[in-house]
Amino acid sequence: LGLRRGGLGGAGRAQEDTLAALLVEMDGFSSKKAPPVIVLAATNLAEHLDEALKRRFDREVEVELPDRRSRLMFLRRALGGRQDAPVAEATLERLAGQSAGMSLAELERVVQESAVSAAQAGRRLDDALLEEAFEKLRLGQARRHQDPEVLLRVARHEAGHALVAWLGGRPPVQVTIVGRGAAGGYMEREVEEERLLHSKPELEQRLREALAGRAAELLYYGAQEGLSSGASGDLRQASRLARRMVCELGMDPDFGLLCEPEGLAGGWGEQAAQQATQAARDLLSRQFEAAQGLLASHRPLLDSLVRELLQANRLTRQDLERLWAKPGGDL
Repeated sequence: LGLRRGGLGGAGRAQEDTLAALLVEMDGFSSKKAPPVIVLAATNLAEHLDEALKRRFDREVEVELPDRRSRLMFLRRALGGRQDAPVAEATLERLAGQSAGMSLAELERVVQESAVSAAQAGRRLDDALLEEAFEKLRLGQARRHQDPEVLLRVARHEAGHALVAWLGGRPPVQVTIVGRGAAGGYMEREVEEERLLHSKPELEQRLREALAGRAAELLYYGAQEGLSSGASGDLRQASRLARRMVCELGMDPDFGLLCEPEGLAGGWGEQAAQQATQAARDLLSRQFEAAQGLLASHRPLLDSLVRELLQANRLTRQDLERLWAKPGGDL
């Protein structure tokens, strides 16, 4: 009803006429001869509203997406009233942390999807079904790797990410070799929703984590066979971050503080662009070598993680803590 008017015909003309009538009525709501009329309205598409309609509201309040505490409260309430949903509190807390940026409506879809799966399977809504529904709605249907060699390579790749993240003080929420969407497997960290700033060492740690999958493949397969297409997304992510560190954040001592928000395609001269490219390349090389060194010096831990991934397909932070707390597995 409140869509921006554009002189439409047919059914669109009728909608616009209705909106025009509403605007006329709203002009009379502030009459001093009658009790006041308070109008509340909500939309997810404020940018498409008619400007004349928006001017008739005194205040616009943007409702932010729920924070971690609100998401956890919602999950507790949504599942607490179900007698057939014995989901552990630890699982709810983990999903609340992983669902940063999701609305309560999206979380409701997760709960409904898991309930449908439970009904179809003739079982109770448990942790596994809730987690599967969560991953499916975020990343897509699970895909199983048919080739054992491919599965082994994916396990080694993801183990590299997870171990370097753990050694850098950023333990992952989960690491899995179950493919979804375009990913053959993935490692996930809990989003730091309240962090506004990141230091250079913290961003360098992110680079090491992103490059650790390629580093692990080279460690296992050698200089030629270790190069695979599985690292393409990691390399894009690392390259973007390295360019930002050099071109926007002034974190390279040789290139200096010159900031170009548009990146290397901005208004720089050719020489400055080449220097920035070389600085980003050097930054990536240093962190890649650091990731290689970490994995090589902790090879037994890496091997144990690969074995566990091949057996379980997915490991949570608690699983990793138990794995590396075993005798001979301490970090």
